[in-house]
Amino acid sequence: MSDGGIDEYLRSVVSFMSQLNVRPEGWLYDSVDHFILSEGHLGGPRIDTPNGACSVEKECYRNAAQLAIDHDGMTYVEGYASGIIPVQHAWCVDHGGRVVDPTWDDQGEPHYFGVAFDTGFVMYEADRTETWGIMWENECRPNIPLLTGKAAGWRPIKSRRTL
Repeated sequence: MSDGGIDEYLRSVVSFMSQLNVRPEGWLYDSVDHFILSEGHLGGPRIDTPNGACSVEKECYRNAAQLAIDHDGMTYVEGYASGIIPVQHAWCVDHGGRVVDPTWDDQGEPHYFGVAFDTGFVMYEADRTETWGIMWENECRPNIPLLTGKAAGWRPIKSRRTL
């Protein structure tokens, strides 16, 4: 299954960051991209969003979180999606590992690579940071507890190699 160049992109970024030797002492990951590459999974085939799911353009983190909160069987995923180039994005997967993207409906057949998060952890982080999205506490600051391995309540969801 193709990943749309996401794996190559992430490996390039992580390699560059490791050459800079920027990982603070005690951190497990150099960067958000290193975290995604280490803990992420390739997304499965894409299916339609359930009826009644809310979607606001350019609000992928909120849309995916709301879908996971409102629909049993949906798991929030954050990472990269690629139509033409890899971009940071959020979506959900169902129990079968199929991608459900409430934000992108006109992107052709994008590829997905990301980290799955338990819905309780998504809600905890949204409350803690007062923003949607897990990887970044705001536009400029990565989620430090996640990168140090000390995020309260986070554990990798590894029940499927391909999400």
